[in-house]
This record gives sequence, C-alpha cells and structure tokens, in this order.
Amino acid sequence: MCSLHSAQVSIMWPGSSFNPSEVIDSYDECYSNWYVNSITPSITNITASSVYHSPAAPARNPENVISGYFCKKTYYYCSTNAKVKKPYWRADLGTPKRVSSIIISIRRDNAQHFNDVEITLGNSSDYNNIHFDHYDGVAPRGINIPFTPTNPVTGRYLQIQILNTTSSYLTFCDIVILG
Repeated sequence: MCSLHSAQVSIMWPGSSFNPSEVIDSYDECYSNWYVNSITPSITNITASSVYHSPAAPARNPENVISGYFCKKTYYYCSTNAKVKKPYWRADLGTPKRVSSIIISIRRDNAQHFNDVEITLGNSSDYNNIHFDHYDGVAPRGINIPFTPTNPVTGRYLQIQILNTTSSYLTFCDIVILG
C-alpha cells in the first residue's frame, strides 16, 4: 500500500524518508502517470555546479529531481546549487534522444531560485550545445514550467543554467523529459 498526500510520485520512487534515522515504511509499489512517455529514466549521470548544504536539512543533491518523488510541503527532495555565478544542472541521457518537451517543477515555498534560465541539448560532452528553450524572469513558486522548442531536438547532454552573471542559486524539484 502507498499512502501519500500532497505529493507527486512516479514508478521510480522506491519509498524513502528525508531523515535516514527515521523508520522507513516499505511500500509494495507506487504509481503515477507523471512519467508517461518520459526519457527521464534513461539518465545515466547527473552533475551540478555545486550542492547546497545546510545543517538543518539534508543536502539538496542534483539527483533529487529524478528521484520520482516531489512533496508539496517540503523542499528536501529538490536540487539546490550553492550560490555561485551561472549555476547549472547537467544530465547525460546515455545516448542521443529526441526530446520534444521538458517539464520542470518549481519549489512550492517562498524561495524563488529559478530565474532567467536557459536549457541546452546536444551531443557535445562539454555541454556547449544548442539552445533548447528558456525561461525569462523569476518563476512563480509551485508551478510546473513546460519547455517546448519549435521543433524537437536530438541530443545526449542536457544542461539547465541560470544566465545571470551575479551569484545566485538554482533550485527545482522535479524534471520530466519527454520524447
């Protein structure tokens, strides 16, 4: 049985707790249609410019956005970069994939760390790839942002980066890459 409230859960989520010292419930299976037609499970490697750490909460690791779990009431399962110039989040899709759109879920509390973002996708392993789509301005909290280029793009290396050259954070909580 899977009993969750105010959460988005996919078949990728194994059941977990943000505090490893707590008793972790075991679940037979959790299902959602969030990952219909998703390329996201093919990601083989994730990197980021840095990782934000806080003594009060677990690290906001870059792989959190593909964990298959995003709770409305906590941001522990989000990815947050430490404050740097032009922070980025990168994913290797393993092989070139045809991507038609990407949906990114933004943190639902008061922190707004997703602004002036560009997404690139291509086959260059140095992530110097073509423009996929962008988001101008500061994203409102708690929304899902669809990124859809004029035409689908084929590539292996995906990058999400804040273009602002002043130091800033990059935070988002879930990503769905659709083919």
